[in-house]
Amino acid sequence: MIKYTKYTEKENKIIIKKYPTVKTSEIAKELNRGVKAINRQASLLGIKKANTWTKSKKEWLKENYATSSKEELVAHLEFTYTQIVNIANKMKLTRNRWTSKEEDLVRELYSEKGPRHLSNLINKSPETIKAKANSLGIKSDVWWTDGEISFLKDNYSLEMNRDIAKKLNRTKSSVAHMARKLGITSIKESQLEKDAEIFLKENKINFVSQEKIWRYRIDFKIDEKILLEMNGTFWHCDPRVYKDGPLYDRQKKRIISDEKKYKALTKAGYKLIIIWEQDFYENPEIVIEAITAVRNGDVTYYDSAKTVKPETAIPC
Repeated sequence: MIKYTKYTEKENKIIIKKYPTVKTSEIAKELNRGVKAINRQASLLGIKKANTWTKSKKEWLKENYATSSKEELVAHLEFTYTQIVNIANKMKLTRNRWTSKEEDLVRELYSEKGPRHLSNLINKSPETIKAKANSLGIKSDVWWTDGEISFLKDNYSLEMNRDIAKKLNRTKSSVAHMARKLGITSIKESQLEKDAEIFLKENKINFVSQEKIWRYRIDFKIDEKILLEMNGTFWHCDPRVYKDGPLYDRQKKRIISDEKKYKALTKAGYKLIIIWEQDFYENPEIVIEAITAVRNGDVTYYDSAKTVKPETAIPC
């Protein structure tokens, strides 16, 4: 529990005397306390700031109201922002005045760099800059750097939009929009899946590819309750190859994602068949063997890695 040092009688007298007219920061410095602590103690003592606007404060407000941030205004004038806005309105002051130089910067850089970059140059919020660009009739492109686009391409099929958006400091809709623009889909059909599809067709096994069950995409739905997943060695982290566990973040994320997916589906009564890349290419017939075993009721969960018993196996 945080302990607060009691105020002495001398300190209280200083606050009572100085608080109405002296800057709180100066009182805090004198008493070696925080500004918030002084404000709190003044409130307990029933002391308020003298609501007076000196000539010098009004002059400062006139010169700085348009360009200073809310925090700067409050810190310098030691009034609430509402009080500052009220007096500014009486003085007929307006905020967010745009100089011709600032407008030229918006015209020059908005389409290429975007509002966040400009906000660092002209001390205005991205929202204010967007509004100005709109009023100037500037049509913008999506401001993505080469690095951001590369990250999106590498991770869109591995991570949720909200996670990518958080890492790139963007909105989910922005991430989805850029993915569509680049022609990226959340599901990348691997060569392994293509080869498995050819094999299933050749062996006259009916299936639906990329079936969606709730939020999950399934490689192949064989029967009403039988699902076939083709796991690549790298992406899904074959435990026989990565004996010490995953090496990369994308593998770790995929493992967690797979585990949640498999648990949810098995809990709902689906029978899962997990065929690993190296097993399929060494012996494609393993797919038929697994489907037959599940259909016959020999197992309800088949994992070709065989790290544990098939009915309880969870990759990696």
